[in-house]
Amino acid sequence: MKNTKLRFGVVHTFVGVLFLLVGFLSDGTLDLANHDTYYVIAYQHIFWMLALLFFGFGLTHWLLEQVKIHLNRTLSFVHFMLSFVLISVVSFLLLSYKNKTQSTYSDYSVYNEFDKIDTQEQLNFVAAGLLVVFLITQFVFLVSLLVAIFKKIKSLT
Repeated sequence: MKNTKLRFGVVHTFVGVLFLLVGFLSDGTLDLANHDTYYVIAYQHIFWMLALLFFGFGLTHWLLEQVKIHLNRTLSFVHFMLSFVLISVVSFLLLSYKNKTQSTYSDYSVYNEFDKIDTQEQLNFVAAGLLVVFLITQFVFLVSLLVAIFKKIKSLT
C-alpha cells in the first residue's frame, strides 16, 4: 500500500494558486467605514494577500521538511481546515453580496440607500468577526511550530 501522507506544503501552495486565480478574475471593492475614515479595498488585493499568506505557509512547511522538523499533523490539519473554511466563507459572502447589488442599470425610483447601508454594515460585521477568528486560528500554526522546534531541540540534546 502506498504512503498517502498529506503534504501540507503542497496543499497550501495549491490553495494559494486558487486564491491568486480568483484574485485575477474578481472585480469590485470592499467598502469599510471606520469612524470618520472610509476604506475602499479591491477584492483583487484581498485575494492576492490571501494567496501570499497561503504561499507563505506552504513555503514554511516545505522548509521545515527540508530541515527534518515535523509539525504536529493534527494541529496542521486543524489550522489548514479552519483557515480555508473561514476564508472561503468570507470570500463567498463578499462576492455574493457584490453580485446581488451589482446591476446593469440603475433604477432610482426604487432605490433605498438605507437598506443598502444596513446590509453592508451587517456584512462587514460578519466578515470582520470571521476574520478575527481566522487571525486567532493562525496561533494554532505558531503553537504547532513552537512545539516542533522544541521537540527538535530536545532530541538534539
